[in-house]
Formats: sequence, structure tokens, C-alpha cells
Amino acid sequence: MRESQRVLDAILREEIREADVSEAKRRVGRLVDRALSDEETELVTALTQSMIRPNSFLDVAETLARREAARAAVEPVRWNIQAGESVLREGEIVTELAYEKLRVLGLL
Repeated sequence: MRESQRVLDAILREEIREADVSEAKRRVGRLVDRALSDEETELVTALTQSMIRPNSFLDVAETLARREAARAAVEPVRWNIQAGESVLREGEIVTELAYEKLRVLGLL
């Protein structure tokens, strides 16, 4: 019984989602103490596997709310392009900023 509790504790320390339950159950056999007899190993494995359930659940509404809050917290990036300003010189590496400036200027 202690072995089953030890193995279950080890398995449940990790995040288990609904889609991960089968894999978590497969890992049980690798964690059982090799000093146990075959019969004891089977018993511990069966008992432990029967207790494995998901321990992590996706909250779609909360996830969407947090994404929106994060999006709203980001300030827009603004920059000015001065008349005659060189956006990119020959031989320079095109950065994201230079690319965006060229796009805004209609040069792409």
C-alpha cells in the first residue's frame, strides 16, 4: 500500500490533463519498486493506475480574459520618420523595425 501511495504521489506531482492520463498510467510500471514480487507489482500498478485522474484543467474563459488583459496592457509602439531619413542603407541587415517602416512607406 505504501508503494502505491509513493508511486501515485510521484505521478501526481506533474501536471496531468485529460489527454495525458493514459501516458501517466503507463509511467506507473516504471516507478514501482523492482524489489517487489511480480504479484505485488501487478497489484501496486493496478491500484495506482485506478487512482490517476487529471489534475489540471483548462479554464477557457479565464484564459481568454487574461489574454485580453495582457493585450490591453501593451502600449502601441509609435515612431516618426523624418523627411530625408535613411531607413535602411545598402548592406545593412533588415531589422523588423526597418521592414515595418519600409512597409508603411509603401516601399515593399
